[in-house]
Amino acid sequence: MPSTFASFTAVLFFASTVAAEVCHLYSSTIESPCFTLLRNESGYEVREYRGEEMWTSAYVRSPSFAQAQNKGFMANFDYISGENSEGEKIPMTAPVTFRSAPDDQVGWLVSFFVPSKYPSREEVPAPKDESISIMSLGPATYAVRVFDGFATFGDFDKNEYELKKALLADGVTPVEDAENGVIWAGYDSPFVYVNRHNEVWVRVA
Repeated sequence: MPSTFASFTAVLFFASTVAAEVCHLYSSTIESPCFTLLRNESGYEVREYRGEEMWTSAYVRSPSFAQAQNKGFMANFDYISGENSEGEKIPMTAPVTFRSAPDDQVGWLVSFFVPSKYPSREEVPAPKDESISIMSLGPATYAVRVFDGFATFGDFDKNEYELKKALLADGVTPVEDAENGVIWAGYDSPFVYVNRHNEVWVRVA
């Protein structure tokens, strides 16, 4: 996915004083969910997501993040490549997100954003793979920290820690016990080697 770091930085500068809706965050050709940038703080920004967007989510029954990255990505990729009820090829989007499975399950939920060409859940092709479900996250506000590189579990974990530390210093309380309280997100294909874009989202009140 091509980098648009300069234009993204310009958007952040403008939005530091005025809330602005941002779409196509990282590429003019790869669709990503729209959000309203509420403010830009030192080390993180605060975004409000509408919650209308849908996601395909593959459940990977393993505590290993590396396995989740591989198996979860491929399950979703097979789905958009035609392994669905319509045999339809669905455009690739960004980001790919990672969340811990609900408390009663062990593993990860790995998700692709469903393109806006599908305006309702009923129009989204049904997955053939039973490990994949179609879901929405609901409206929410997230503090987001951005970092680069080929992100490992340790990289995401470190940046989550740094984000929570910054929030604590600013008197912002994370809503960690909420569903989807922490989300890890990657925006690049494996074939992008420089200027990679990763994010940690922590839900805030």
